[in-house]
Amino acid sequence: MSHALGADAGHLVHAHPSSVDVEAWGPSRAGCLEELVRGMVETLGGARSESQTQSLPFRLGATSDAELVLALLDDLYFLFDSDDFVVADVSLHEDDDGNLDGMYSLVALDDAGASNSARKRTVRTNAEFAPDGPGWRALVVIDS
Repeated sequence: MSHALGADAGHLVHAHPSSVDVEAWGPSRAGCLEELVRGMVETLGGARSESQTQSLPFRLGATSDAELVLALLDDLYFLFDSDDFVVADVSLHEDDDGNLDGMYSLVALDDAGASNSARKRTVRTNAEFAPDGPGWRALVVIDS
């Protein structure tokens, strides 16, 4: 996969006057979605702390790739509505049926040096997720 940074996995955040684009890529569905979450965390004001205080397991299943992305983003927004924790990172593993088993690394809001002030944004303008060459690519537009 060819990207500006030449990495197998990564994400870019592009700020615009009325929206923010989060682009992610990875060698697998799960790897791309991990990068998408990392980009969303960056955009939403997530944790920049090495001190993880809690792990939160989750499982997501959907009938299509688009529904999977929206379910993951809804889950992420739900976590950002918490007054106590913010997301620091995520790890995902795909089972044989296409479901995702994951683990969020959470940091106490007081320890994170972050705020949840950006959590009221919505992600409904554009969400793309598809194979791209040997890997996967996702793009989400967040309206301000």
